[in-house]
Amino acid sequence: MVDVKRKSLAVRFFEEEDGATAIEYGLLIATLSIAIVGTVRSIGEKISNNLYDSVDSELTTAIGE
Repeated sequence: MVDVKRKSLAVRFFEEEDGATAIEYGLLIATLSIAIVGTVRSIGEKISNNLYDSVDSELTTAIGE
């Protein structure tokens, strides 16, 4: 009797696909998050450097050096 319950539990475990779907969505979200963070960091550095150079240039011009 116990072996039948174990067997049916094992069969149900391997036939269930709900967990696999959740894991797939989790991996998809993690991959997209990493891509978004990398893109934002790259763009942010470029904007920051350009902004600094622009302000530095304008201040130098205003001071007259």
